[in-house]
Amino acid sequence: MNIIIKKINVWSFIVCISILLAACGNSTASTTTAEPSTSSSNTTATSTATTKSFIDFKNNKVEVPTHPERIIYIGGDLGDLLALDVKPIGSTLQVIADQVVYSDLLEGIVDVGEPADIEKIADLNPDLILVDGGGLYDNIYESLTKIAPTVLLERKQTYDRLRTLGDILGKRDVAEQWITTYEAKAKKVVSQLQSHSGDTATVFLQLGKDMYVMGDKGFATTLYNILQFKPSTGVEKMIADKEDFAQISEEALSDYAGQWLFILNDGNTASNSNTQKMLQSAIWQAIPAVKDNHVYMLSSTWNFDDPITRERMLDELPKIMNK
Repeated sequence: MNIIIKKINVWSFIVCISILLAACGNSTASTTTAEPSTSSSNTTATSTATTKSFIDFKNNKVEVPTHPERIIYIGGDLGDLLALDVKPIGSTLQVIADQVVYSDLLEGIVDVGEPADIEKIADLNPDLILVDGGGLYDNIYESLTKIAPTVLLERKQTYDRLRTLGDILGKRDVAEQWITTYEAKAKKVVSQLQSHSGDTATVFLQLGKDMYVMGDKGFATTLYNILQFKPSTGVEKMIADKEDFAQISEEALSDYAGQWLFILNDGNTASNSNTQKMLQSAIWQAIPAVKDNHVYMLSSTWNFDDPITRERMLDELPKIMNK
């Protein structure tokens, strides 16, 4: 059985795929998260009312504005900021603009490019720069610190990311309110779904000719941690091994398939063609979930785990599953 396991920084994967897109004219993109750091972050007030000290996850002590007004965000989880009712003046939109479900919220945000353009960022005169801490932007960190206070954000789970941003931006109450509202809404959604609590589910991701199975990342995070689905045996092992996703062969599909299957597709010609080929294969047709008609097709734009995407998914999933 030919199963290729890939454990990489997921945001790097997004950017690399997007660069390939620009070079070749094909649209392929994946969105999950990277391994979290073991470092800790904390916020303490300084003697002045205009700034406060923040220790980021790489132990950089940063004096951040108490009430920043011109924020630049560099990274893949822009939805974290938007969920706190904070719209940055600039962000790395080149990669995510067409790959997220909240493109309607991006109006007015300046695209600072990918890789981020230092001169363009400086011209925007930011008073705070927030950077995804997965390591992809380490090469420009020093340059950014010369423009404005720069905080490296740890690659945590959604709630932890939201709370950290709440601490930095003085919006911890907004973060907690979002979490409370989201969990209450999720309970209602669970009662609407045709599935049964504890049923297993699997998320497959088609990118061109390649098929991936997701671990506890992206869209799967909502399934497993909020909507009471459980990972299949194969996915459970991936999660235990801290694998964000795995590239698999057609022969391996049944090893990962749960009772409910969700196929994410980026919508390009190669992805659509290969998905249709898989759906018609004898291997796919033999999977119990397929026989039970428990298969759902979604856009790969749902494969982010930021708060905006997760909240909108709660609205969409009952429509998708109960149609």
